Amino acid sequence: MAEIYKRFAAGFKNVSFDEEAACDMYLHENGLPLPLRKQANGFQAGKRILNITIKMWREDIAKGLLSVQELLDDGYPEWFLKQTGMLKFKRIYLIKETK
Repeated sequence: MAEIYKRFAAGFKNVSFDEEAACDMYLHENGLPLPLRKQANGFQAGKRILNITIKMWREDIAKGLLSVQELLDDGYPEWFLKQTGMLKFKRIYLIKETK
């Protein structure tokens, strides 16, 4: 998930994605609190944005504003979409009009 968290936190400044931050996040996801560091943990920031984004995706898919295929086309791996529950939605393939 580290690469996914990095993708979602890409726009953040002054966050750390170093080995220490990765270990801290791993331990945090296994029940330990995140220690305070000079820089914010980039993986934690990415996970927060990920959780918000997943909620928005579900709402948008339900409204017909987004399809699972669009997420696949944007480069999100199928394993990730399956893990987050996105693949349970009916795949809608958009047909582009040609002139």
